[in-house]
Amino acid sequence: MTSILCTSAMHLSTLRPQSTKYSDLASWLMPRSISLFRQSLSKALTKDNAEAIVGAALLINYISWFDLSFLQDDASTVDALVQDPLLLASSGITHAWFQTIPSLIEGGSAFLKVMTYHPRLTIENALAQQSDSKGLFLQPLMDIWDDPRCQTSSSLTANTTVHEPASNRAWHLLQGLESKLVPADPRQGQKLVQCDESEKLRQYKEEVTRITSNSTPLDNSLAISAQSTRSSEARSSFAYVVRRISPLIHCQTLSSISNPRMPAELAAIHNDIEQLIYGFPILCCGPFTDLVQRRDTRALVLLLHFYRAARVLLDPGRCWWAGARIGAMEDLILNELELRGLSMYLGNSSHGDIG
Repeated sequence: MTSILCTSAMHLSTLRPQSTKYSDLASWLMPRSISLFRQSLSKALTKDNAEAIVGAALLINYISWFDLSFLQDDASTVDALVQDPLLLASSGITHAWFQTIPSLIEGGSAFLKVMTYHPRLTIENALAQQSDSKGLFLQPLMDIWDDPRCQTSSSLTANTTVHEPASNRAWHLLQGLESKLVPADPRQGQKLVQCDESEKLRQYKEEVTRITSNSTPLDNSLAISAQSTRSSEARSSFAYVVRRISPLIHCQTLSSISNPRMPAELAAIHNDIEQLIYGFPILCCGPFTDLVQRRDTRALVLLLHFYRAARVLLDPGRCWWAGARIGAMEDLILNELELRGLSMYLGNSSHGDIG
């Protein structure tokens, strides 16, 4: 109920910007909504409360896109990213998905369609039909990781929680599931989409049950593991995020091409583009969240390209509630990277060039 009230207050603050009472109420309800959501995850899961938990998770993701209160005290500094609820809520939403999906499958929940759909595969299939440039931006984005000019972070890292166990566990759960059910090759993904729905759900239930049963809470000792292991995990996490953002940058580039067919072809996958954008932060748990909290330059460059692609690809009329965040975050990160002397990675604001 709190998250519903928070959503209503945020909408009213947009409709009545001259009144501060709605924005003040939304700012007060936002952290309370997240706190109550986390408390619900610690309680025993039943078939009766599974849909309520998933509904709350979807609302938390929605209002996190809307909420910019974390920028109020630090509006001009990238250090405010440490408090970004869109990334901080990632692990909780991921855990909610893994905890509830078996019960939802048994009950035939209406949430199943959105929870088991993979828009990235649909987008990659559409891109593959248009050209042979599969994974066009994968290597340029990964080059950012290896560029020594980008291997810097903010000096304000003392109070940052590194390798939070819950976030890392969510990251490993996602990796385990995708290795079994979400193929890397989009052509294999098409086979998954076309398979019998009941068989697809059966596979999901079995794999999620197996993964969660074999997974144990990560020990805090992982926070002080060998530097080489942390570096390997961070690079793997960065590559994971790159794989999910590169189709969006590809679509962004195609949107600027003077081709009369392109608007219609992009329109055909517009719902998939929206879903991938809105769900992208949920996939950024684990080591990538650590990179953001450290204000790591490589993570900032990736987030800049993500928000820039979102600005170009999302319909501002239809997606009005995400527009303020997209503009504010793009400007915030752009200014920080300019201060760090990394104009070579800022690209063209209209065409999304990489490097």
